Amino acid sequence: MKSTHYLKLIVCLFAFSSVYHSNGQTRNLLINSYDNIIKLDFSNGSPVVNYTGVPDGFEAISHVEDPSGNILFFVNANGVFRGTTQTIMPGSVGMLASPSSAEVVICPNPANSLQYYVIHNSETCSQLYYCIVDMSLAGGQGDVIQLNTPIDQVTFSEGLEIIQVPCQNKYWLVGYACEYGLKRFTIDSSGISNGQVIFSHAPPNFMYDGRSELDYHSGRIGISFSYSNDALLGDFDPQTGIFTNPVLVNLNSFTTYGGFYGVEFSPDGSKVYMSAWYENFENNFFQYDFNTGASQSFFLNSTLAPGTNFDGPGQIELGPDGNLYVVHDGGYQIHVISQPNSLNPSFSKITTNSVCALGISDPIQSNVSGITNNFVYADVCLGDVTHFSGTMNTCYSGPVSWHWNFGEPSSGAANISTLQHPVHQYASVGSYTVSLIINSSSSSDTIVKVIQVGNVHAFHLPDDTTICNGSYLTIQVPFFAGVQYAWSNGDTGRVTNLHMGGMHILSIHDGGCTTKDTIQLTIVGNIVPFLANDMYLCPGDSLALIDWSNPVSQPDILWSTGETAIDMIIVSAPGIYWVELSELGCTARDSITILSTASITNLLGNDTTICDGESVTLHADPLFGFVVWDSVIFGFYSYVFSTPGIHTIDAYIGSCIYHEEISINIISLNPVDLGPDISTCNGGTVALSSPSTLTGNFHWSTGAVTPSIDVSAGDYWLSVSSSCGNETDSVHIGSILYPVSSIPSEINSCGPVNETVSTGNTAYAHQWSTGEITSAIHITHTGVYTVSIDNQGCVTNDTFTVNAIVFKDYEDMPNIFTPDNDGANDYLFYEAYELSSSFHIDIFDRWGKKIISSDNAVNTWSGEGQAAGVYYYILRFADPCLNDVIKEKKGFIQLIR
Repeated sequence: MKSTHYLKLIVCLFAFSSVYHSNGQTRNLLINSYDNIIKLDFSNGSPVVNYTGVPDGFEAISHVEDPSGNILFFVNANGVFRGTTQTIMPGSVGMLASPSSAEVVICPNPANSLQYYVIHNSETCSQLYYCIVDMSLAGGQGDVIQLNTPIDQVTFSEGLEIIQVPCQNKYWLVGYACEYGLKRFTIDSSGISNGQVIFSHAPPNFMYDGRSELDYHSGRIGISFSYSNDALLGDFDPQTGIFTNPVLVNLNSFTTYGGFYGVEFSPDGSKVYMSAWYENFENNFFQYDFNTGASQSFFLNSTLAPGTNFDGPGQIELGPDGNLYVVHDGGYQIHVISQPNSLNPSFSKITTNSVCALGISDPIQSNVSGITNNFVYADVCLGDVTHFSGTMNTCYSGPVSWHWNFGEPSSGAANISTLQHPVHQYASVGSYTVSLIINSSSSSDTIVKVIQVGNVHAFHLPDDTTICNGSYLTIQVPFFAGVQYAWSNGDTGRVTNLHMGGMHILSIHDGGCTTKDTIQLTIVGNIVPFLANDMYLCPGDSLALIDWSNPVSQPDILWSTGETAIDMIIVSAPGIYWVELSELGCTARDSITILSTASITNLLGNDTTICDGESVTLHADPLFGFVVWDSVIFGFYSYVFSTPGIHTIDAYIGSCIYHEEISINIISLNPVDLGPDISTCNGGTVALSSPSTLTGNFHWSTGAVTPSIDVSAGDYWLSVSSSCGNETDSVHIGSILYPVSSIPSEINSCGPVNETVSTGNTAYAHQWSTGEITSAIHITHTGVYTVSIDNQGCVTNDTFTVNAIVFKDYEDMPNIFTPDNDGANDYLFYEAYELSSSFHIDIFDRWGKKIISSDNAVNTWSGEGQAAGVYYYILRFADPCLNDVIKEKKGFIQLIR
């Protein structure tokens, strides 16, 4: 164990005007995101997290900046975007790129200072294309003027790199031609030249498909090969374009599922770092030292977004501050690798509000470091003598003068220096603004940086320790106010739990001052028993429990049943069983629960109701060996049902079959239809009903909640609601009067029948029993007649009788009657006058005394109380055959006894 404090190297590179394009110093890194692409802004030295508002990015991304650090445009698989907006240059629509392509690169067009080549290909090994962005178009917002132009006939992997020829208006494009090796193209004022293979190299295995990064920095170039632990490294001369000193790195001791993916070199080129995508549970970040050939691994973890399928560290990029930045696919954090030139780098994280994807923008490395005016400094802990060093653009010549201001006026004359490599000792902790003015015969430049002088914090990690496999070591260090804790496993608190072997580092950052200590953790007893997942036991069956760990060594073994020295036992009863392996004083145990199928209940859940058009997914436990749904659907542990009825599962466990049923009911939200507007007769009621197919909660405008109601005239609506929504319909009920008939119930016709009969309702429909349909008919026969009068469905039925009569009043009054009770002529009858509408009779005896006075034309008189003799009568009546003219008739009646 060793404790030291050391320099935190900060390389903050500020803007300059390049010889040809005004790219200037790169001040930003764009990080692809599933929901909001992130911009790390290094304008003030330390990165500041900003968000572009642009969604939907995965791997390849690149951008171009102006001399002030403003982003002119950026590119990903969706197209070329203006600035950092969501506005896509129209000419880029249809660009043959893929979200799963690792890199897209941008190169200034040496023939036109306002144009840029965008070089891209699709996923895995695919053809290489370029398009041209012209920033003079669209009022300076730019557009693509040439799209999907092929560069070569062979296919290339996803990793690409642009390298500037030092001090020249010329660039190299380097890619890996699948099955061939590294291939180089020249980009100059004449365009993109034919390619040349500069190093033949076949891919490492048949699984290679072209994914992962290719990177250049500080005279070194490297490419990782996916689905292997191989990376091809070597020296690349940016002046001549020659590749030499190849090194094939294979880290089989750090085997991972997906193999290497991201590649980036340390600022001084002495180290190369590689990430292993698809790995989030074991060491997934690697360092290779060119000086010694030694390798070591680290573990980078992140807070992952819910539902992330594949996750792990992705692309790596050198930031303008000299740190490396690693994106974590599916996570909310960006890893920061400080002191990447060291064998013991420091690790920290930047937390974001966006879910990171795999890609980070890849600027031309000469725009990040190497050919710009700059200064660096070292030793910024209180009490140190801080060393400063200025660098001059190698493309400039002539005398150079240096003028430093260390930002501490209280130090007097010591605050100023004219040396290229001065020193200064600060009196207290805090922030200091340091400026350097560089003057030459061809230019003048001012570089300003804010440095932090911090305290040294003494602490010690425990001595190097050995622990058993499967356990962990908890370490807690003292609390120091205002510091940052950075463990090499990614933790950022005072406490960490270490469970993986290797060198572990804690760095405590106080401003620009870093104190660091290490601990070597050794894992012994590398045995992990494994009994598989819990299982079910059918009645009468037995199971073989096997320790599948297959350890290389020969540990002691003990089962919960007491058996030893064997790796399999047979059990025939439910329960919890365990196996224990012991070696070198370390013991590891794994257990398994054997369940009886009798404990399986309600596998599919309760009966359920869904809305029409929806579906429900039923699940079976993967512990079942085989599953059959509805007796015909085989082998799926989940199945989606969208039809109503009884659904079944037959789950096979060993020799047992477990059967269960579930009922799925579907609510159909059919439209409410109360029919067309209707009317009632004379304000009567009508029944309103919902369709019989409707189910749910009923609510009428009347307040009723039943499926049907009886209503009279008015306006009504019905709303039917359920968990699937609601439907509404309305209807108008009008009121119609019954027709009135003016036909009397009986019509008497004097002589032959010749009558015209009318209902008096000419506006309505008629139907007579004679078959006629007019409002009036002519009748020439006696009988019973009917008529139906229809007013818009309201019908009045009328019946009347037509009689033919002969009215002879002089014959209808008798002149003699004999009330002797012999049954013949016992009464005085004058019924014939009943047809008269007006009738009156008076009868007098011989002395003129009135003995009968009656208005009843239907009457009988037996002469009761009167003696036999002659009586006198006076009769007044209306003659129905003469329009009821009143007549008078006089005469005598003889009563005989």
